[in-house]
Amino acid sequence: MVSAPTRDRVNQKPSLLDLVLTNDNNLITKLDHLSPLGSSDHCVLRFSIKCYKDINVYNALKRDYYKGNYEAMKEQLDVLEKEKFFMRHLNCAIEKHVPIKRVRKKGATPLGPEAVNSIRRKHRAWTTYYESRDATHYREYCKARNKVKSMIKKDRKVRERRIAETSKSNSKNFWSYVNSKRKTKSGIGELHTQKDGKTCIASTDLDKAEVLGEFFTSVFTMEDNHDYPPVKECEVNKPFSDTHFSVEDVNKLLKNLNITKSPGPDLVHPKILYELADVIDTPLCMIYNESYEIGLVPENWRIGQISALFKKGDRKLASNYRPVSLTSIIGKTMEKLIRNKITEHMNTNNLFSDRQYGFIGGRSTALQLLTVLDIWTDALDHQEQIDAIYMDFMKAFDKVPHGRLVQKLKSYGISDRMCIWIKSFLTNRKQRVHINGNYSKWHNVASGIPQGSVLGPLLFVCFINDLPDSVLSSVYLFADDTKLFRAVSNKNDQDTLQNDVDNLFDWSTTWLLKFHPDKCKVLKVENKRSRPSSTSYQMNTYDGGRITLESVDCEKDVGVSIDSNLSFMKHISTQVNKANQMVGIIRRSFTHLDYRTFCILFKSLVRPHLEYANCTWSPYKKKDIDTIENVQRRATKMLPNMQDLSYPERLKSLRCLH
Repeated sequence: MVSAPTRDRVNQKPSLLDLVLTNDNNLITKLDHLSPLGSSDHCVLRFSIKCYKDINVYNALKRDYYKGNYEAMKEQLDVLEKEKFFMRHLNCAIEKHVPIKRVRKKGATPLGPEAVNSIRRKHRAWTTYYESRDATHYREYCKARNKVKSMIKKDRKVRERRIAETSKSNSKNFWSYVNSKRKTKSGIGELHTQKDGKTCIASTDLDKAEVLGEFFTSVFTMEDNHDYPPVKECEVNKPFSDTHFSVEDVNKLLKNLNITKSPGPDLVHPKILYELADVIDTPLCMIYNESYEIGLVPENWRIGQISALFKKGDRKLASNYRPVSLTSIIGKTMEKLIRNKITEHMNTNNLFSDRQYGFIGGRSTALQLLTVLDIWTDALDHQEQIDAIYMDFMKAFDKVPHGRLVQKLKSYGISDRMCIWIKSFLTNRKQRVHINGNYSKWHNVASGIPQGSVLGPLLFVCFINDLPDSVLSSVYLFADDTKLFRAVSNKNDQDTLQNDVDNLFDWSTTWLLKFHPDKCKVLKVENKRSRPSSTSYQMNTYDGGRITLESVDCEKDVGVSIDSNLSFMKHISTQVNKANQMVGIIRRSFTHLDYRTFCILFKSLVRPHLEYANCTWSPYKKKDIDTIENVQRRATKMLPNMQDLSYPERLKSLRCLH
């Protein structure tokens, strides 16, 4: 944290000798260099350490949804016939039948009744010995103390095993346990904003929520609702089906809910909907069909509680946080029904672009990488160079204009009734930011698609679906991740690629989904037989200027680092580091790491880092293979009684060999 010299002697060059080391930049603030004390030639360093308080309130009250009397709730909810009484009856049933539990202090290990009784007996034994000072009573106390230690150790081992077994299906429990072991917390730090030319610092949670809320609102797009660009009508062989939703479909979705997810702003927990699926499916189906019929979305489904997730860069800038919207589970269930209808129509009429691989069934990042790399390697075999331009949208999901989106949906043959419902779903929305129990004021949502919604990704894919039609070169998409490339062998190829960059810029201007020119990169892929060129590419800016796009030697492409010679060395190094970090987290967090627990955690949390899209970058060099294998070789050494065994013997002990 110290960047200036701290020791200065006469006739000597100043040097930096005194250091302040930290594993979290947000912990150290206001570091100042002061004059030395006495005859010392070292500066005095004065700094502040920001301590993180535990935001969880001890003995807080919280409903225990896993001990609710759901049979009694079913009897009470049988009388529901009309949608206007549904939420009122449901909330009454929750108040009556779902108990309230006390939330333990974060980090406290939950103990069973037997362990709690043993602790009480230990306390009584100590009190008896303290009053009598008798050796017999002391032996009784030691016996009770040892029993408590043994039971706590046993309970902790059982808990860690249970967390490990559910780590793949429910990672929330794992990270909650890991975070309780950490000494520092990486929440949202101080945020710096500019007001009237001055830097303002938001340090309290309420101020941070207000700063983030204002920023998330400032990025919205304002469009002219009376001047839409023309849209090409698509050929539709099978018309859109406007059939009503069935009770069976609603029941199936309710029974497939993930009960570990958090409730929305209406506080209806998914566990409630899951348990009462057979009772509430009929009234919910009535609500959904009526909402679809009249094209009106209830207000509770159009409010979002925003959680800010840090992306990368400086934590002090609000622009480096992504808003994720937490909305009503009941509303999300209807979004799934709408999504299924639109997806079925688009697939039936083959309307999805074959260049889009995001949020479409049967397509994935690995499949896109395989397709692109097949084209690139074929060009390299013909001694051609690949010029790839990675395009970056500015706040893509937040800037989608609603009017233009509805126009495109109509061009795909989506019925007017469905378009009216989607317009109601997108307009008149409100959101607020939540940080540690503090909320910003409500902000109106003028554009964009809620990140965290079910329907949002599909709507974005439909909006950007025609982008590949505006260029001659190859362009591949994964949601908003766009890469434009062409095999370059002469000046004409370079000019064509430059024209395609300009065409994409024109498309973004027309549809109000702007690129970020400063973040668009150029990657030139070549080998020894290629004829490399040093041509640069340019892009217009939205203020009327023109800039040269930055050339890079390596770029991250849908999770895989692509370098200029396709060696994937940077990617292997990055993934191995991530895997080793995860091994370290497991080692530090799990006290009783037996063979079974280790195998579950390693396969669920470590290997996915090493196996992601490995069909595209699988190494063939021995040094790269050994680098990846060393992750497992080192990890198996941290198990008890394994340090002195050879690697094949450790694998045999873990039953990982054959």
